[in-house]
Amino acid sequence: MREGTDPEAFSASIENYISERNEDSNVRLFAYPLADLYLYGQWKDGELVEGRIKNVKLFAMIGLFVLIIACINFMNLSTAKSQKRAKEVGVRKVAGADKKSLVMQFMSESILISFFLGSLPCYW
Repeated sequence: MREGTDPEAFSASIENYISERNEDSNVRLFAYPLADLYLYGQWKDGELVEGRIKNVKLFAMIGLFVLIIACINFMNLSTAKSQKRAKEVGVRKVAGADKKSLVMQFMSESILISFFLGSLPCYW
């Protein structure tokens, strides 16, 4: 449609086009944006139903669930790893390291490990 055209008025003008030419028909026409057609373009009994956006929402929820499980798993493994590194922390504290430097070391190691393991290709 041209710029400035009212979609509701256009839909109202074409609504009875088929029924005026064929009195046995109960079809009603309407205009619908083409950009919304792929995700939201399913109708049932003349009413718009969810369409493919339902699949997008489902996959987003599954992805969020997997991400939460991965975060919990990462925290669990980091905690288990920190138990093994207690001796290193003790030696660093005796050598004069403060809390901030220890936190920065563990955070930077975690970020680097996550980055390098996340960027490796999976071959399974």
